[in-house]
Amino acid sequence: MTVLEENLIGLFFGDVWYLGILIFIILTLIIIKLWKYAGALIIPFVVAIEVQYYTRLDDNPEFAWAMIALLFLVIGVAVYIVTTKEKR
Repeated sequence: MTVLEENLIGLFFGDVWYLGILIFIILTLIIIKLWKYAGALIIPFVVAIEVQYYTRLDDNPEFAWAMIALLFLVIGVAVYIVTTKEKR
């Protein structure tokens, strides 16, 4: 593994996993606020990270909170994309 992969795994699944999730949620919301259709590009990545947390529930049961937060993020992004109207 490269140094980048090790750092990302440490950030999302290590002792400071909540910080990684918080940074990811903030970046996602900023990107979607800039261009709402980016949500369609980001949702698959969020679901993939959520599945990774599900597979690691045996390692740390607190990952369930991360799964719940990411689930609400996906639902919120989908609702935002559908309900906001674009100015023409």
